[in-house]
Amino acid sequence: MRVSRNTLVIGALALATMASAARPPGAYYETSRLVLKLNGEPWSDDGIKKTLAATLGEVGMTAVVRAGPDGVDLPAKKQPETVFDLDPVEALACLTVASFPVRGAEVDLVLDRPEGPVPVTVWWDADALRVSRASRPWTPAPPDEGLDRGKSRLKALGVGELAERDRTWDAAALHRLQVAIEHLTPRERKVLDGLVFTRQHTGGQRTSPPPGMTWAQVSAAFAGGDGPQRIEVYDATLDERGRFVGPTNDPMPVAIFDLLHELGHAIARHDLRAIDAERLVLLERLEGIQARIKRLRSKGGAALNQAIEENNATVQHLQALDAQIVVRGDSPAVTELTRLLGTTPAPTPYGRTDPNEAFADAFALFHADPAALKRAAPKVHGWFAAGKHLEAVGM
Repeated sequence: MRVSRNTLVIGALALATMASAARPPGAYYETSRLVLKLNGEPWSDDGIKKTLAATLGEVGMTAVVRAGPDGVDLPAKKQPETVFDLDPVEALACLTVASFPVRGAEVDLVLDRPEGPVPVTVWWDADALRVSRASRPWTPAPPDEGLDRGKSRLKALGVGELAERDRTWDAAALHRLQVAIEHLTPRERKVLDGLVFTRQHTGGQRTSPPPGMTWAQVSAAFAGGDGPQRIEVYDATLDERGRFVGPTNDPMPVAIFDLLHELGHAIARHDLRAIDAERLVLLERLEGIQARIKRLRSKGGAALNQAIEENNATVQHLQALDAQIVVRGDSPAVTELTRLLGTTPAPTPYGRTDPNEAFADAFALFHADPAALKRAAPKVHGWFAAGKHLEAVGM
């Protein structure tokens, strides 16, 4: 499950307090949406640069360096001599990152400016902030090609079923799903066989949101074992304010990262595909048997006894399959990635909450911004590039 991207908000006059609460050390990719709320209105560009200069000193930084979309420093003649030589977008992006406890992070921001939304990436390195900004504004609008065309494109990619619970698929959601799937390799697209994509607002009566959360905060979820393997796409998946993914010269809606995250969960469970399918048949059979028992209970006799025997046999079969899942434990892919990481933290904060989320977030980053994963965790990038995640689950 992918929770919606946390929104971290800070006032510009509370810098020292937040800067003292650092994330775990080491390079990583920040997945929270950083929102800097400047206290008082209005703030001039010069005022932002003055605050940035003071903030850099407070957090132990010495400089801001301009970089290209690939993270490589630009030539010396293009470098600012001081923060006052930065353009307003660069200065605001650097102030935003320096104001948060994200030491060591790579952060993708979309800043609202008079000229339009501008993608900017900031890297928090050991002694300097590195910043790369897009050359022009960007709005993640899908092509206006209609629902039927969008569904046809997904079918051609291997998507079998697009279901709707209490939300309908629109052009934007279909386009983002298309782009996410296009990032998969042909071998990885085998995971689409039998996988259902459901557009919905809540989990319905089947499930409850994670503790302390509402469905409005759940971005997307992978589900398997209690029905068809499926990816549930919630409203928060399409809430893309303030973030993008990928390099600044080729930005993508952050929803694509979330969809790839859930596809990662589906791949991690691929080795259980046959068991899940068998369980689904048995669950449907059990539902029919129990309905028959209910009808026959008042009559009794041999027919009722036979239905009860079928019920018991089906339950035992299900229990045997469940035992296989228990013995299997974590996904072999998750286990191998955990072993590869060792004592090194996962490459995203959310991935550090659980080994399964570490795999799904790393998988998403590998496809959405492979250079970012290589910077944060080069061994993990190499592991995915070699297809080890697929070998682990028999794909």
